[in-house]
Amino acid sequence: MTDHIALRIEFTSDRFDMTGPLPEDSNAGNCFYGEDMCRWLCETLPQWNLDYFDEDWGWMLTSSRNAAGDAPVDHQVCVYAYPPGTANQDGSVSHAGEWMLILHRRAQRPWLKFFMRWRYAAFEAALADDIIAALRAIGAGDLRANTLQMDSAGNETTQIPYTLPTI
Repeated sequence: MTDHIALRIEFTSDRFDMTGPLPEDSNAGNCFYGEDMCRWLCETLPQWNLDYFDEDWGWMLTSSRNAAGDAPVDHQVCVYAYPPGTANQDGSVSHAGEWMLILHRRAQRPWLKFFMRWRYAAFEAALADDIIAALRAIGAGDLRANTLQMDSAGNETTQIPYTLPTI
């Protein structure tokens, strides 16, 4: 992974399940809320040709929509759920369920003489704007976003408030 800019979107919503039973057949036996959100985003944003799968940390949406000419591009949206009662970083307990989405983008680039390699790049602003518009349309609360400078190990090094697009 190389240095890149990602986008973190956080919000509250009772539109997506955080209280029902978790799926039993998820990746490596780890169960997380978010499948219904992924399904909703796939249905709401068909222009992005999204698909989703579970990970051992949450859910992942991917889009192979080509936004960089002939270079294959992979847009990623990591979906994390924080159900009511989850401790915040400051030690307080959240009374409303919260969601966090992290947007990344990768593009295939030549590597060595005969190989291709995925390299991270800045997130796709058009995808971010479409997701934010969809969240506003369902009345998501406490909607906020930050751009994140990510180092080569995937750690946040800097965050800057992201100006949400106007309606």
